[in-house]
Amino acid sequence: MKDSEQSCSIFLVGIGMGNADTLTARAREKIAGAKLVIGARRMIESVNSIAQAEKAETYDTEKIVSLISDFCSRHDEKSAEKKSCCVLFSGDTGFFSGASALSQRLSEKKIDFELIPGISTCQYFSSRIKKPHQHWNIVSLHAESSLFLPEIMGARETFFLLGGKTTENEIIKSLMENSFTGSITVAFNMGHEDESIFHLELSSGTICETDIPPGFLDVPHSRLCAMLVENSDFLPRTAVSIPDGDFERTDGVPMTKRITRSAILSILSPKDGETVWDVGAGTGAVSIDIARNSKCALFSVEEKKSAVKTLKANKKKFNALNMKIVEGKAPAALESLPAPDAVFVGGSGGELFSIVGSALKKNGKARILVAAVTLETLSACQEISRKDGLEIYATQISSAATRTLGRYHGMSAENPVWLVSLGRA
Repeated sequence: MKDSEQSCSIFLVGIGMGNADTLTARAREKIAGAKLVIGARRMIESVNSIAQAEKAETYDTEKIVSLISDFCSRHDEKSAEKKSCCVLFSGDTGFFSGASALSQRLSEKKIDFELIPGISTCQYFSSRIKKPHQHWNIVSLHAESSLFLPEIMGARETFFLLGGKTTENEIIKSLMENSFTGSITVAFNMGHEDESIFHLELSSGTICETDIPPGFLDVPHSRLCAMLVENSDFLPRTAVSIPDGDFERTDGVPMTKRITRSAILSILSPKDGETVWDVGAGTGAVSIDIARNSKCALFSVEEKKSAVKTLKANKKKFNALNMKIVEGKAPAALESLPAPDAVFVGGSGGELFSIVGSALKKNGKARILVAAVTLETLSACQEISRKDGLEIYATQISSAATRTLGRYHGMSAENPVWLVSLGRA
């Protein structure tokens, strides 16, 4: 329905931080002139001094659509003056707002509307801490399950909208456990009388400076909260695979070479938001490449003490915050891990059948990639494929690199590796 044919005007209004000071002039004008104002109780209360209209308290999209339809039906096209309805949303209508879902439903119902933007939480937060926000990695953690460590790892500055299951306490605790170095700024109840903004400095996971009152983060607070994390150890991505010589090494702990790692990433294709296992992680080269090239939750499983020590050193060196080291022997060490979307088996310790079985038990459609350097492992992959009804696809990687031969340069071959994909269509 075109606005010229519609008997009333509908405005979806961003009200900023929920007080008169952060309303735009246009938002104030439309709210003051409306005959019906719809929104959550907190939002309606914030404009009570402006809105003299009928008010309906709800934030349910379908109820709002019903209220708007009823409102429009009460005003025929012959009215001398169009009546208007305002639906209130916190912050800005285009910034992680419920206005998105309502816009879609109103469009489906062919009800015309206008979006009136407001000051977003990010804008207000930026102004309060006196820092520009044009380069921030902006993330909403309103979802039930959100991966925040990969977001922090992949950016110098990450802004979080909180209010869902993930809390500021959880983020700070995780950063401390991962030896994070950088600063954290947390803001509560922005734009209200009880607004509070705190700062925290961490060095290798240890608090070195803070103005947060003792015990403040140990008790529940309003979910009107936002956070900026500044990563001092941020390393920009420069290539798919890191050069071999950049890794910390330990005698007797194997490392997958760069050319092979590039093929592993290409075939395994870990995606943002996925859960990935690296079983038999060794030095951690494959894990580091995966961690730095996808925003996934990565679990690096290793049983050898010397390898675990090397894993930890490389995790710290490359700031791989989304990499969790699991010390133990597979398959027992896999029991407590979340279901994987993708699994790389770099070393099975003779337990390949059980490892693949554990992964498929948790997720029957997991993508599994096995690195086989012996005919026995290749044969085991074929047997697993037949036994479990899995599709199998194998690629052999053979490479050689230059080496100095006096005044000349020759080629030195690496041991060939089979990369064997196992999975269900």
